[in-house]
Amino acid sequence: MIDKKYSKYLNLTTVLFAVFVLFTILVKFVDVKAIGPNDSKVGFATLNKAFHNLTGLNMAWYQITKYAGYMVFVIAFAT
Repeated sequence: MIDKKYSKYLNLTTVLFAVFVLFTILVKFVDVKAIGPNDSKVGFATLNKAFHNLTGLNMAWYQITKYAGYMVFVIAFAT
């Protein structure tokens, strides 16, 4: 017999995986337009464009995320 706690976590994992798959499919096919850099196609283009217009471009966050991405590789190679 499956433990209730195990069953709860299994159900939650299954639902979250299904949401992940659904979101990935939606990004690929819903409202795809060439609004990115070099006219790259972006899913949910209207929503992405509205959010970009709301927040603008912040180069400080760009630099922080760039170096955080480098740190992931440094940590991976160090272990």
